[in-house]
Amino acid sequence: MNRKRILTKISQIRRENYAHETIEWALTGGEAKYVYAPVSIGDCCFIGSLSVVRMGTKTGNHCLIGADSFVNKNIPDNSIAAGTPVQIIGKVKIKEDAVKFEYFSEKKMASPGLL
Repeated sequence: MNRKRILTKISQIRRENYAHETIEWALTGGEAKYVYAPVSIGDCCFIGSLSVVRMGTKTGNHCLIGADSFVNKNIPDNSIAAGTPVQIIGKVKIKEDAVKFEYFSEKKMASPGLL
């Protein structure tokens, strides 16, 4: 299987939680449980710069994640997602070697100008 992922220079993939559980761990001097969960990124994905992918999330194959997004939920295959928190704003259509981006109506998009 040929697995390809493109992450831009400053994207963060977080397998640990950096919210409440990490704060509790730090404030107890490491006595509280430190929480981890796997992150899964599918084949042929692009994750835009300054994006953060939260622990326990799964991103499907052929997904485009817009720059400066916070991925805090699972993203299905062939999705365009962007925002903080991330919202699915369109679909990636692939036919042979051509790629087409199909965006949902602007009413459903959190920030149409992100991509």
